[in-house]
Amino acid sequence: MAEHSQAARVRAHSWAFTFGADRREREEVLRVFGGKLKTVRNVAAFSQGELAARCFMPHDQISALERGLRSPDLIALLIIGHTLGVSIDQLTTGLPAPMRR
Repeated sequence: MAEHSQAARVRAHSWAFTFGADRREREEVLRVFGGKLKTVRNVAAFSQGELAARCFMPHDQISALERGLRSPDLIALLIIGHTLGVSIDQLTTGLPAPMRR
């Protein structure tokens, strides 16, 4: 039983190390990203619905990204960037890297 508990602690520690940024820091990164996405979308003169349709995504996904409620995956970033005519770098430059302290 002790070996099983030790293995569980190691797995939990590994997960915390990999994904262990403080919740507030993660939320701040998503909020800042969402603001950047909204700004770029507005400059490109797209509504959320138009961007969603051109990216083959549900409207609520774009809305959630802009409100910082959802984290985009790499494919979504590539599609959104291409549709808006910007690079992933332009969408992510300046975002704070969440770190466990």
